Amino acid sequence: MLDRFQRAAFGYFLEQFNPKNGLVADRSRAGGPSSIAVVGFALSCYPVGVDRGWMTRADAAARTLVTLRFFWNSCQSEQPDATGYKGFYYHFLDMKTGKRVWQSELSMIDTTLLLAGVLTASVYFGEDTPSENEIRERADAIYRRIDWQWARGGEATVRQGWKPESGFLHYGWEGYSEAVILYVLGLASPSHPLSDDSFGAWTATYQWENIYDYEFLYAGPLFIFIPRPGSILPEYEIVSCARKIATISKTAGVPLMSSANMHGAIRTDSKAMARIAGGSRRTTDLASKR
Repeated sequence: MLDRFQRAAFGYFLEQFNPKNGLVADRSRAGGPSSIAVVGFALSCYPVGVDRGWMTRADAAARTLVTLRFFWNSCQSEQPDATGYKGFYYHFLDMKTGKRVWQSELSMIDTTLLLAGVLTASVYFGEDTPSENEIRERADAIYRRIDWQWARGGEATVRQGWKPESGFLHYGWEGYSEAVILYVLGLASPSHPLSDDSFGAWTATYQWENIYDYEFLYAGPLFIFIPRPGSILPEYEIVSCARKIATISKTAGVPLMSSANMHGAIRTDSKAMARIAGGSRRTTDLASKR
């Protein structure tokens, strides 16, 4: 029964997919827009589909490539109907044109979730073929284009969004949250990485609680702790890493992980990343035990 549920859930990404640009609908309601985060989930799930025998590798590669081509070639400008700006993308895009809709914000966290799928694809599709070579090239170019430093908006931490009509949103990322993966990929950027002091400024806003003599980082949303099969790292591994970094820096005065070290951890551990992207059965089994 669990396999049937998983297969049905995977089917959503196939049914709500625009073959012309690779966008996936935010929901099944007719006429709705695409969410860039959902596209990232789709890119993460295609390798899972191949591993489970739900789709061919060629089909997965073709869907991935049309998606990456669209995001690389789409309009990046300050115009209100563009697809993105400074390497980031608007939260909601028109399914057909790929342009911004609903006056949505340029979303730093949703771009990060999209990027997690992009990088998963770049690791999974590692064969020496024209299509898979292009997937890796496009993925690397998309990652390098993102200006993480700009996303701080002159503040200590990364802002939650930006709009061409009004500039940066008033709120930045504070407290332990899904921004863990944002900072992991931002610090690891090979071109415009976040500075180490930005990570320190973010972790300084963590809310520590003590229950039954156990200290822990408080976070409200449950999805922060749910593993996402196929993402660049399982969420529980990111959580563990972030907690260790924060705990060490808080209690022992050890310097925080630098952007150079974070970049090395993300970009050089290809075997682990390939295992994560391709080993969906293991990830799902771990998820079911938690």
